[in-house]
Amino acid sequence: MSRMFALRWRINILTMGDDEAATMGVNARRTRIVVIIAATLVTAASVCVTGVIGWVGLVIPHLCRMLVGADYRRLIPACSAESTTGGASDNAPSGTARKCQQT
Repeated sequence: MSRMFALRWRINILTMGDDEAATMGVNARRTRIVVIIAATLVTAASVCVTGVIGWVGLVIPHLCRMLVGADYRRLIPACSAESTTGGASDNAPSGTARKCQQT
């Protein structure tokens, strides 16, 4: 996660396109590979620790993007904070509903 946090400004530059990134001194291909590997490792680590929790993994990042916007300088820290606090608040109602269905 620290690697993603450190690369958040480069991810913003990648959204402008490869030519713009090269103009700003960012190696787009290398940055893209590093971000994909880092995101894969973060995802694998979270699934290993918590199990398959699709709701939090899919919904929280989209909620963060709606709340914070597309700027990765603010989006990555917000997703980190939201997944620890918002994830629990999102799972509580669904867990309660699932238990009510079983009885």
